[in-house]
Parts: sequence; structure tokens; C-alpha cells
Amino acid sequence: MSVTTMIGLRYYRARSTNGFISLVTMVSFVGLVLGVMALVVVVSVTEKDASILGQSMVSGELKDLQGPDLELMLGQSIVRRYGLGIGESISLVVPVVSASGGTVKPRLYRARLAGTFAMGSELDHRLGVMHLPDLQKIAGENRVMRITLDDIFMAPLVAQQLQSSGYRV
Repeated sequence: MSVTTMIGLRYYRARSTNGFISLVTMVSFVGLVLGVMALVVVVSVTEKDASILGQSMVSGELKDLQGPDLELMLGQSIVRRYGLGIGESISLVVPVVSASGGTVKPRLYRARLAGTFAMGSELDHRLGVMHLPDLQKIAGENRVMRITLDDIFMAPLVAQQLQSSGYRV
């Protein structure tokens, strides 16, 4: 058992004379887990041929993410684990840090499950994909995002395309 798991279980199992503190601990724990899951959401490439993700679609297509509502695609393993179906509503909990940095408050969003993918790897258990403008609605405009390219020589072209679309590179 890892050290972080031991520490987490120690505080999770700790008994308190005040039941309210236990409730706050449990709500904080659930919020933290959901927040981490929400942060796993990544930006996808919308062209099916340009992405291995597009080739791994089980249901739905990447272009389905561009609807008017918040839409999300998840790995087939996640969908199976939680018994979700296409079109169902999913709650996303995103931590929002105050301007002073002293407090973190959860913000809830509802997203529709637009499709599933199966890449045959750990990503099926961890990955969620959203359209970039939808992700910006949730995370805010000034968040840092990382893009990984298969071909390093395409970086200048991709940077130019992002800049022409209004993104700061």
C-alpha cells in the first residue's frame, strides 16, 4: 500500500466527536475525487483521421462534441463502471480557486455523454474528451493547456493555426 493511500485512509477512518466534521470530510473527499476526474478532461483533435482517438470510437463521433450543450466522451471502461448510457447527463465538479488563493469552491456543470471510445489502454479508465470551447467555459479562458503532437515538425504549423484562432501560444 502506498504512503499516500495509508495517509488518506488514516484520516478517512479517523473518528471525531463532532459528526459535522465527518460530514465535511466526506463531502470534501467526494469533491476532491470528482474534481480530479474533471481535470482529466482533455482537448481532442476534431478531425477523425488526425487522431488515434477518432479511430477508437465505439459509439458517437468526435464531431458530436460540437453541439450547443456541454458534451463529453468517456472511455468505455468508465462508462461501463458507472452504468452510463449515451445521452445521459453527467455532473462535473470543477474546483475554483478564489482570487486570494485562500479557498477552493466546487462549481457544478452538467454535460451530456456524447460517445465512448476504447483505446485498449489505461486511458479507457481515465480519459474524458470535450470540445475546446466547452472546456474553456468550464475551466476559464486563462487556463494552461498542453498539446502533444506525434510529429514535432508540425509544431510551428499547429502554433500558427492556434494563434490565428485567437489562442495565446
